[in-house]
Amino acid sequence: MWGDAPMLGHGMDSFTALFPFYQHVMLDDVVILHPESSWLQWLCELGVIPVVLLAGLVIVLVARRIRPLFKRRGTFYLSVGALAGLAGIAVHSAIDVPGHRWMTAGYALALLAVVCPISREAQIVGTDSPRTALVPLVIGVYWVLPFFGLPLAWQPVTVDQLRARENFGMPPRPSAKEWKRALRFFPLEAELHHFAAMRELEKGAPKTSEWQRHFEICHRLVPGSWSSPMNHARAVRRLFPGLAIQYWQEAIERSGRRASERLVQALEETAGTPATNAIWEEYIREHPALVLTYARTLPDAETRGFFDLWWEARKSATAVTEDEIREFYKLARRWATKEQVEEWIYLHPARLRDDFRHWAALLHGVGLSERAWKLFPGRIANPDYPAEGTARTRDEIEARVRVAPENTSHLAELARLSELAGDRESAKKIVLGAAAKSGAGSMFLRKAAFFLAEDGKFAEAVELMLRDQ
Repeated sequence: MWGDAPMLGHGMDSFTALFPFYQHVMLDDVVILHPESSWLQWLCELGVIPVVLLAGLVIVLVARRIRPLFKRRGTFYLSVGALAGLAGIAVHSAIDVPGHRWMTAGYALALLAVVCPISREAQIVGTDSPRTALVPLVIGVYWVLPFFGLPLAWQPVTVDQLRARENFGMPPRPSAKEWKRALRFFPLEAELHHFAAMRELEKGAPKTSEWQRHFEICHRLVPGSWSSPMNHARAVRRLFPGLAIQYWQEAIERSGRRASERLVQALEETAGTPATNAIWEEYIREHPALVLTYARTLPDAETRGFFDLWWEARKSATAVTEDEIREFYKLARRWATKEQVEEWIYLHPARLRDDFRHWAALLHGVGLSERAWKLFPGRIANPDYPAEGTARTRDEIEARVRVAPENTSHLAELARLSELAGDRESAKKIVLGAAAKSGAGSMFLRKAAFFLAEDGKFAEAVELMLRDQ
C-alpha cells in the first residue's frame, strides 16, 4: 500500500477501507482496522514526506532541550523518564499500534511536553492576547454544528448521525438522497453503500445497475465478510432470485471453515426458486469440498452419486476439512465399499489415533470385523472390576442381586467375586447380561467386548465397543 503512494500516502484514516484491495487472506467476517505498526500505518496514510517532517521536528525540538535538561535539578528524573517513555512509544510503534492512532499521539505529546516545557518567554508571547482562545473555540463550534441542525456532509459526525437514525430507528429516517450525499465525501464506507442500495430496492422497481453497483462495492470493501453478501442475498431474493443465489455463493466462498454451515442456510432459503437444484448442483460440482454437505440435504436415495463424486475428487486431498471428514463417516457407513474403506485407511494413516472408532465401524460394516476389533486393544483397555469398600461374601451379593437386579454395582461385585473364585463362566454370563441391557455402563460394555473377542465373536465385540461412547 505504501509503495502505491509513497510520498503523500492515501489519506488520513484510509487504511481500513483500502486494505481489502490488497488483501489475500481468508477472514471470518471481520475487517482489518490497522497494521500492527503505527509507523507503517502513518506511512500508508500520510506518506514519507509528512512522517519525516514530523519526526524531524520532534528530534530537533528534543535535541535543543537536551542540554538544559541536565541543568534541571528538581525535575531531572521526571524529564529523563518522560524522554524514555517517548522513545519507548516510538520503538513500540514499529511493531504495534499502542492505544490506536490518537491515543498514541496523545501519550507522545504529553511526554514531549514534560521533556520540552514551554519557556517563560514563549508563554508571555503566546498568551498575552485573549484572541488566542478563539482558535479552539472556532474548532469546537465547527464540530458541534451537526448537533444544532446544521449538518455538513463532509463531517464524520454527520455520517454517524445518519447511521444512528437508520440503525436505531431515530426519526426522520435517512432518505436515498442523504445517503448519496454522504457517499460523495465518504466513498469508501461500505455501510453507506449498503444503505444507499437498500433505499433503491425499496422503491419497488429499481434499476438493477444502481443498487447492484453499491452492493458490489460493498462486497469489495469488506472481502472478509460473509454476512454482507448473505444479507444482500436475502434483500434481493423476492425481486431477483437468481442474483440472490449468486450472492449466497459469494457468502459461502468467504466463510472459510464455516462454508458448510452457510451452504445449508443458502439451500434452505433459496428452496422453491426456479431451477434452484440445477444451479446448486452445478456449483457443488465445481466445489467438491462441499459435496458431502450438499448430499446430506438430499433424499437418501440420491446421496450415492454425490458420495462417489466426492470420493473421486477428495479421497486423497491433503486439506480435507473436519466438516468433510464428519460427513464422510456418516455416509460411508451406508455407501462405502470394502475397497474404499481399505483405501481410506491406507491414504490417511495419521488419522488413526483420532478416528479409530470410525475406522472400526467402517471395517465392521464391510464384513472385516476381526480387523476392526484389532483397532481397540492398546487404545481401550480391558477394565478392572470396581472393588467394593465393604467385605461381603459371594452369597450375600447374590442375595442382593435377587432383590435388586437393576443395581449395577451389585452385578459388578458379583462378577468380580465369581472370577476370583475361579468361576469365569459365571462372571462372563453376568457381564454379558448387563451389557445387553439398554443404557449399560462403560465397564460392562468394554468387559463384555473383551469376553466376546476371546471367544472369536468379533462382530458382536465390535458392536459393543461402538456402543461405548
